[in-house]
Amino acid sequence: MDNNIMLSLINYFETLYEMNQKLIILCGDIFYFNSKKKLLEIIQDIPKVIPYSFNKNTCKLEFKEQDGILEFKNKMTYLEQNLHEILKKHYDFLDKIRIIRNKCQHKIHSVKHLGHFSGLSIEFEYEFLIEIQNNEHVLKVKSKEFIGLFKELNYLYSKMQNEVRRHNYKTGNAEVDAMYSRYHEKMSRFDFCKFNDIFDSELLQTFGQSMLDF
Repeated sequence: MDNNIMLSLINYFETLYEMNQKLIILCGDIFYFNSKKKLLEIIQDIPKVIPYSFNKNTCKLEFKEQDGILEFKNKMTYLEQNLHEILKKHYDFLDKIRIIRNKCQHKIHSVKHLGHFSGLSIEFEYEFLIEIQNNEHVLKVKSKEFIGLFKELNYLYSKMQNEVRRHNYKTGNAEVDAMYSRYHEKMSRFDFCKFNDIFDSELLQTFGQSMLDF
């Protein structure tokens, strides 16, 4: 890994970091204060951290060779395989996200909050009314689907953080090294797997509530 790759990765790290925060808030927003906005933001951002797309010829989800973060697959040999495993495991959910993302960009009133369930298992559920070829379809997304996908992504991005931690960013130029040092510290200070600990915690709802705007 060279310094230019490290600087490029920070955009993906920042996006996933903020997505995790928004999902935790959604798990705590039992009164539905600002959930719709954060939910749609997460849905828009998912393809940024796992760069899949829909092939109209095969009618299947796939990755392009050099799309998004896959541009760095030759430097991180596990990257491509791990992304394919995530796509395979969460294929149906990611396909729903694709459809919702495409259809709701200009019609956000089609989303309906179905419920938020507390207890040992925190769950929320949303319904999207989607028009496809002049027919209306209902697509539902649940917290456990988001959490399952995010935990896999956090594990993968934690691997990349380990690459950053091992990376020697020093060039010998004091000013340049100071800049790289700031990015290095920012990218490695909080391991993405710690988000998984929060998602598995009985305090998940409490964490989410504490992060809500007053």
